[in-house]
Amino acid sequence: MQSARWMLVLGWSALSLFAVSSAEAALRVAVAPIRGDARYPLAMGGLRQVLTSDLGQTGQFEIQELDIPENQLTASNLPNLASRIAADVVLIAYFVEGSPRFTVTLRAYDVQTGYNLGSRDVAGSYGEIKVVQDRLLASALELLRIPITEVQRAAITKVHTKDMGAVVALGEAESAIRDKNSLGAIEGFAKARALDRQFRAPQFQLERSAPALVQRLTNASEKGRALAFMGDASQSMALFDEVLKKNPAEVSALVGKADLLLQTGRAGESVQFYKQAATVDPKNAAAIVGLARAYQEMGNSAEALATYEQAKNLGATEPEIYESLGSLYAARRQTKDAAEAYQTAGELAQRAAKLQSAQRYYARAGQLAPSVQAMQREAELFITSGELELAITTLTKALILAPENDGIYSRLGYAYFLSRQPGEAIQKLRKAYNLNAENYEANLYLGILLLEEREQRTEAIRHLENAARLRPGDADIQYRLAQAYMLDRRVGSAITLLQKITQAHPREARAHMELGDAFFTGEDYAHAEEEYLRATELNPDYQEAYEALARCYLKLGKRDQALDLIQKVYAIDATDNVFVREGTSLLAGMTSKELLQICLMFPKVVPVATGNATINQVTVVRVQENRSLAGRIADLFRFYTLNEGRIRRDLEFAMLAQYRVVPVERLKGFTAGTMKKDVFTVDGLARDAAAANSLDGIIGYEITGVFPQDQVAEVAIDVSLYSVPDRMRYNVPNRAALPRSR
Repeated sequence: MQSARWMLVLGWSALSLFAVSSAEAALRVAVAPIRGDARYPLAMGGLRQVLTSDLGQTGQFEIQELDIPENQLTASNLPNLASRIAADVVLIAYFVEGSPRFTVTLRAYDVQTGYNLGSRDVAGSYGEIKVVQDRLLASALELLRIPITEVQRAAITKVHTKDMGAVVALGEAESAIRDKNSLGAIEGFAKARALDRQFRAPQFQLERSAPALVQRLTNASEKGRALAFMGDASQSMALFDEVLKKNPAEVSALVGKADLLLQTGRAGESVQFYKQAATVDPKNAAAIVGLARAYQEMGNSAEALATYEQAKNLGATEPEIYESLGSLYAARRQTKDAAEAYQTAGELAQRAAKLQSAQRYYARAGQLAPSVQAMQREAELFITSGELELAITTLTKALILAPENDGIYSRLGYAYFLSRQPGEAIQKLRKAYNLNAENYEANLYLGILLLEEREQRTEAIRHLENAARLRPGDADIQYRLAQAYMLDRRVGSAITLLQKITQAHPREARAHMELGDAFFTGEDYAHAEEEYLRATELNPDYQEAYEALARCYLKLGKRDQALDLIQKVYAIDATDNVFVREGTSLLAGMTSKELLQICLMFPKVVPVATGNATINQVTVVRVQENRSLAGRIADLFRFYTLNEGRIRRDLEFAMLAQYRVVPVERLKGFTAGTMKKDVFTVDGLARDAAAANSLDGIIGYEITGVFPQDQVAEVAIDVSLYSVPDRMRYNVPNRAALPRSR
């Protein structure tokens, strides 16, 4: 345990100072389930599996997959969970669905302290899922500050998949593991591998996890199927034969053996076992589908078609079944039936996130029997994949077949909206609205687009009110309407609407957050504070609520409370928060303008071997000449009293515009809150940073003079930043004067 903890010191705080010995234990990293709401929820689990596989392939990490409940795995609660997490750093990702793009925010946390060690945003679409995998790996390596060569990285990214279906199949495996379904997990890994043979993650996970999963299986047929998925055909067949010897009517063993025969090119032999299984259980879909595939493999199209139709009547949901039906119908010149089969295959493939297959099926359906429905489905898939130009082209063609279809116009307007062509979008949406004033999509996006123009705000709000009326249960449109009211200075209307939402959904954190924003806009800070506090109670890691509450305290002049909240914000995300983005304006009333300017002269991001590293956690120390500052001041200005503690607090507050400030008193092993100038050196600072292993930097300040100006004194200081990641010392280029703290 001790050596692993020291590894964290090397791997995190002082990586740039020391070379990591191969004899040291690898950095222990826990990867938590990805959180959020996605159109394809299983994709989140799949991306986690890919990231886990990628980090494992580097050979630099010991990987642990966490399954601690989301409501427990929070930044503030991490220190309480340290005994349950056999890792030094936890990676938590947050998925935010957009249209057509989504964002995954990856954050790293120190397990012992709960401090955020940095964050990275990865944006992408379902159509560019390989790029998302590449960016997630790059972001994780930057956050963990472990350098690997470009050759190593390229070797890993080369075997990322372009197939969304394969990522979702990995998500199915993760879901099965969570449900303690060992066979389902192995099947998910095998399914992902089958969809893309070049995809390394499922094979890595099979090698890493499958042996233990197989050991948990007690049913011989299930164990046989698991071994078949893992590629051990001989042992799998031996288990099936053993089961069938004891019970010739065991359906799972019959189907398992038949599947294995079919996969190994022995379709003719598989037929009898599929038939036996179907005789015992006529509604067994696996037996019927397998039999149909065997007939098709043997070239018996008539029997294959009849058996696929039987599977269809049993409610089969595999798109490949309908693809086969479409192919067989087309060969018989049953064009209408073939087009319908391909259309169904496309819908099922799209639902399963097999986007490339779905595009192929929709295109084939359109070739066989052009229809508005097929074009709309294909366009929807293009939108999902982020291929907006293709969506616009397809919907424009659909209008030729149905020139008065308001649904096509509204979807075309939406596609233009996503492609940032507002003029075209408004034109198409207005056409849809004129054809059907009850078109939800036309009202919603007209409201969003027109709201940007002050002179059209009344019309915009009318459209948003229509959309809210058409879908009263859709909270998102209610929030948009409330925001529109606030933009139109109708704060009372916004508050009334949001109070109804909080009454209907009292445990929805966002509802309280939005209501707090409305009270804040109306300058009712007391009620805003109540709602923000409620939002943080419901979601302990609700960064935006802590930011808003801190703003509230700043408005009220409650400096100490604001400081506590700002520290919580930095604990959740020290790289990207409102104080990093807008700290100068937010903190201007709480500290010196000159100190804020000093803070902004220092870097937030520095170049390192892995690319870039973010400076997140710093502490502030006083630097003194060997001769005491008190003596110098007494000699020069005996009639002035210098409030040194206030100067330090002001500087700490100013540094919050870029960094999380860790009070020096909380750091174990650190030298002191004051340093002699002759020991404020790179080597000395490196030792201190290594001792206080959560630090990314040390701010040192030296008071160089006090100058009387009428009734006010000014204090001149020099400030330096020692950056841990690149082992550099940055100095403010000139002395800064600030009003004397009283």
